[in-house]
Amino acid sequence: MTCQIGSMNFLKHLPTLLDTGANSGNLPQVLTGMHGPGVAKDGQMASDHIRILTSKLLQRMPINVDEDCIDRKLWRSEKRKVEHDVEAISKTLGVMLLDATSAAYLGKQNSKEMGVRFGGNNHLQSMVQEIMTLQDKLDITSSKPVFQAQEEDIVGKILWTCLHGIHLEIEGVLENVVHHVLDDSSVSAKVLGMRAELLQEMGNIFKNALPNFQGDDQPYLWQVTYNAKLGISKHHLYNDEQPDHESLRGNVRK
Repeated sequence: MTCQIGSMNFLKHLPTLLDTGANSGNLPQVLTGMHGPGVAKDGQMASDHIRILTSKLLQRMPINVDEDCIDRKLWRSEKRKVEHDVEAISKTLGVMLLDATSAAYLGKQNSKEMGVRFGGNNHLQSMVQEIMTLQDKLDITSSKPVFQAQEEDIVGKILWTCLHGIHLEIEGVLENVVHHVLDDSSVSAKVLGMRAELLQEMGNIFKNALPNFQGDDQPYLWQVTYNAKLGISKHHLYNDEQPDHESLRGNVRK
């Protein structure tokens, strides 16, 4: 993923983000401004980071400006590199982030959609608070089944919070990069059209990626993360099942 957006700063800056009250609504802009070894008062470092990524993306687009055409042979080679990147990501939980890359390349604005799916603008703050509350409960839990269910909920929420933040960071960075690629007065309208065409092809590669997990732990982590995304609590499900079990045991005794 770093070959697409460079280094990601969400986890590094999470304590600061929480202290400053960053939320899902402004996180892409906040994180974009944090890129680079440091940020000058005028945001110069962040701008340099975007320019570097824009340059790297343009290097993957074999457009002959003099002849106003795409070198299809070179493009096939570049597409294989993109497919190789996506294949590597699809073997990890990072596959959950590919829709952000796809949306940016395809020019789709999915921030509103994400706000609904991720619980609105206060999701980051509320999810961290939920994790802390669950951890407090876990510390005083004596029942092994309850402990395991709570532990699974915590793991899922931690993973989903991290993926959510990184997802928003990718969206913010790539939105800026794509804007620079397509809003370039130094080239002709025809060249800009070819750039848009190649972005669409790259976006579809990311869009069509499917999970290809390696090992037994990846499917399990995927499931607990997806449960957290959907708001499914293993702990609550376990508690809901207990009255039925008690009733069944009572009937057996009779």
